Amino acid sequence: MTQREVSYEQIHQKFVDNVIIPNNQSITPVSAIIPTYNRAPQPLGLDANPLAWCLESLLAQENANLAEIIVVDDCSTDNTEAVFEFYAAEAERRRIKPKLIRNNKNRGSAISRNKGVLASESPFIFFGDDDCVFDPRMIAGATITLEKLTEAAAVLHLPIYHRTSKPELVDLKNIGMLDLANGIMTGNYGGFPREYLTDPESFLLDPELKLFRPIEIQNLGGVSLTKKDAFLRVGLFPESFTWRNSYREETYLSMRFTTQGYKLFFTPDPKLASIHFKYGAQEETDTIGLDKTLAYRIKESSIGTVDTGNRVTSEEWFHNVLLSTFVTIHRESPVAAENYAQRMHRKFVVANNFEVTGVGTKIEDMPKRNEIYERAMSDARTFVKNGHPIEVSTPIHQ
Repeated sequence: MTQREVSYEQIHQKFVDNVIIPNNQSITPVSAIIPTYNRAPQPLGLDANPLAWCLESLLAQENANLAEIIVVDDCSTDNTEAVFEFYAAEAERRRIKPKLIRNNKNRGSAISRNKGVLASESPFIFFGDDDCVFDPRMIAGATITLEKLTEAAAVLHLPIYHRTSKPELVDLKNIGMLDLANGIMTGNYGGFPREYLTDPESFLLDPELKLFRPIEIQNLGGVSLTKKDAFLRVGLFPESFTWRNSYREETYLSMRFTTQGYKLFFTPDPKLASIHFKYGAQEETDTIGLDKTLAYRIKESSIGTVDTGNRVTSEEWFHNVLLSTFVTIHRESPVAAENYAQRMHRKFVVANNFEVTGVGTKIEDMPKRNEIYERAMSDARTFVKNGHPIEVSTPIHQ
């Protein structure tokens, strides 16, 4: 350990705990877009609805620049509308405009998010998941951070911690990578850079507010603050990515941004983080030592179900990941896509050592893995043979 290197716990004590983002009405207004599907299974009186947790945390934001909350209901069959109406009344009391858009059939997160953006009224758009809760400093801190970056900065990705309140330490080079030629696409948005432990003050963007400096990335995930005008110019999310878990829709959008000269950033600042409950993913999770409410919500989220959000079976998830990754790589390099297919056969079918976020278990039956693989590659090749039909159905022109 070098002389000036500190622990993550010390980072938290000095730059996160008790840090306040002061109320500043001059910063850019934000519209929060929350697509949702069956994330309100319980009556209002029970603390068991992820959508309610999400909206509650948005209403707790400590600044005046959250101007609008838009919930896009992707044809839910539960208590979504009742939960929205309850929190809409509180939003109006706080002078935040609530909007509910309802799809007449389940259409997926890409179309739902696009609808939310087109209905929004603010210059900045926040994309959040309906099973996340957000730090009360998040939207204000993210807005101030994005405003301080280069004019070409279009998106600020925010930290997202999966069912935990503490991130892992990761190397900067492994965050938000996009290497299509080698089929490497990383997130690691639940991590804190090891490099920031050495002389952390030198990594501050705003020493007064103790906001950490973002890093430039190439690949986006699911929770971010985006400039609306840039988002419209690049053409929104790809509406033909119709597989249920919508895998790689953010990667495709990342490519659209960077090829048009925009820059993407990730802030590792824990003050601006969300906790992703991964509702419906059946996983054993240690909640010892956690806040009682947080521990309860984690356990409630760990009950396995697929009729919610983008949650699918393990078989569907592997199929969709293989399909969507091949399609995404093929857009840039057909040769690289075929190389990816060969690697995935060795890794997924033969060795069974391929894991992706969202799948709590591997598929032990090799013939079943081979069937999933062959079907995914057949679907992917059919998809690209039809001329890359991955543009939005109604392009937006400024």
